[in-house]
Amino acid sequence: MMTPWEWNQFVLVHGPVSGSFLHSWEWGVFQKTVGEIVQRETIIEQGEMIGVAQWLDRKLPFFGTYRFCPKGPIFSQKTF
Repeated sequence: MMTPWEWNQFVLVHGPVSGSFLHSWEWGVFQKTVGEIVQRETIIEQGEMIGVAQWLDRKLPFFGTYRFCPKGPIFSQKTF
């Protein structure tokens, strides 16, 4: 399991200059406090973490829910 510090370090190193805060651990905690459903995902390849995604589930009246990952997911350069 990844610690909040490890998560944030990956986002700082590999995330976009604009919008990386949307993937910070603290942003996810804030979203939970205002009632959002937050899911974090790490992408592992050959035992090494190559990506992270912080998904937000939103409810739509009469249409159910949708999931989105603003400015992401974030991948390391090793994936390209």
